[in-house]
Amino acid sequence: MTYPRCPKCGLVAAIDDECPKCGVYISKYLAVQQRRGIGGERAGGTPALGVPSLGPVMLPPERGGPPTSAASLPPLAKGSSATTIAVWAAVLLVMAGLGYVVLVDWFGAAYAYKPPPGWKKVDNEQVEKALEQMSSQGNTVKEFLALYTPGGSAQEQSAVALLELEQAVPMTEASAQMLRAGFSQLQSQMGRTMLGNASATAELTKVAGRPAIEIEFAIKMGTIDMSLLQEVIGSTRSTFVLLFLAPGAEYRANVEAVRASLSSFRVLAPEGLRGSPWVKYPLRWGWILGILLLAFVAYGQIRNRD
Repeated sequence: MTYPRCPKCGLVAAIDDECPKCGVYISKYLAVQQRRGIGGERAGGTPALGVPSLGPVMLPPERGGPPTSAASLPPLAKGSSATTIAVWAAVLLVMAGLGYVVLVDWFGAAYAYKPPPGWKKVDNEQVEKALEQMSSQGNTVKEFLALYTPGGSAQEQSAVALLELEQAVPMTEASAQMLRAGFSQLQSQMGRTMLGNASATAELTKVAGRPAIEIEFAIKMGTIDMSLLQEVIGSTRSTFVLLFLAPGAEYRANVEAVRASLSSFRVLAPEGLRGSPWVKYPLRWGWILGILLLAFVAYGQIRNRD
């Protein structure tokens, strides 16, 4: 509703509700006056004393035109309110999109993988921590993701483990050659007496359409006969590592099934965030602070309207 004059300060203008001069909300002001018995019209239709009449007011003519009655003017467009709603809607959409990215990266699963038929996931926190500590080296941060065995027991000799390195390893021939050189150096340092009849290969390949390096390692020494398959799978900002370790005979019986299971591997979390603490941690805290700031601004808006 548009008011032709402010009943408090007497400003003559077409006013939506809030007087631009004194800041009073006219609808609330009139309601209060009516409750006090001094506002509105008396029974005989005569305006109450002390309250200026809000009847039709003649506004100044537009460029020489005839005077116009404020009561006959169309309702004023509330563009400011529509703009405010549009801005709030845009801000909330942006915050919701950032929230989805942050929460999926924060709490969502990093990958999807189906182990070979019959293999089960092992839920043993002590084993997981031990494997994570064993696999950590230098400044490279490694996170243990899952462990699978044929019977679901941590006591079995055959196992498939999944880890994630918070570092992007280039899937190139240079990286594969570096791994081969590392094995040769280990062999020369320890000697064939320690490693026995050991062999290792490192070749470029693909896992579920992603570039990868496949490493096979076998060692035979006395009663020891163990083999290892390691798939180093490239991602944007991190690297996934699948390890399959088993005694020689079990390895040869299951290695093709393990390779076939790799076709089910998928990276789920946003790759642009994973493995980059300089990106994901500021984004997480920025999103949280943004939510708090929006809540503070919304509270202030509500208080101002009251």
